[in-house]
Amino acid sequence: MLVPDLQLLVDTLGSRIRTGKLAVETLAPNQIKLAPQVPDSFPITLTRIGPEDIIVSVDPWCEHMNSVQQASSLAIWLLTPYYRLVTSYAAGMPVSAHAEVYQNEGWAPRKVVALQNSESEPLQPDEIRIRHQAVFLDSNYARYYPNAELDQAGCPMGPLLGETVYHLKNGEWHPTNVPEIPE
Repeated sequence: MLVPDLQLLVDTLGSRIRTGKLAVETLAPNQIKLAPQVPDSFPITLTRIGPEDIIVSVDPWCEHMNSVQQASSLAIWLLTPYYRLVTSYAAGMPVSAHAEVYQNEGWAPRKVVALQNSESEPLQPDEIRIRHQAVFLDSNYARYYPNAELDQAGCPMGPLLGETVYHLKNGEWHPTNVPEIPE
């Protein structure tokens, strides 16, 4: 049986679950996983830690929220194409991660989370992975960012859905899993 706050969140997501695009799995009484059922998507885990602490996570990134309302809002936005997750790696180990929100001016980072020991010298990343999904569109998005450039489907211009991997070569970032466009 889920803790009441998470059960309320599951109940709130009922209309989205009924679309068949989202499933909710109970991992523990205080933890659920939002599992998108569409290609190029990733799960989001919500964990109730204490009365005023709920963690929204997409491995290895996470953010602590003060209420289930804040956590559910962030989780729902992560299911849209207007948020994406960026993780930097050095020698195959994650060193930092952050969410980005698409605004009028383009992608803007939220708080960066350092994933390495803060006592050691920061490692310079040699790989960046961007995860981006569009399980649901949000009709309210244009009210928040009326000048954001969107395609005909209502998605941000340019980014690819799924995971895009960039490697550092000769001082420049190059995508490695994106087909090249002939000139």
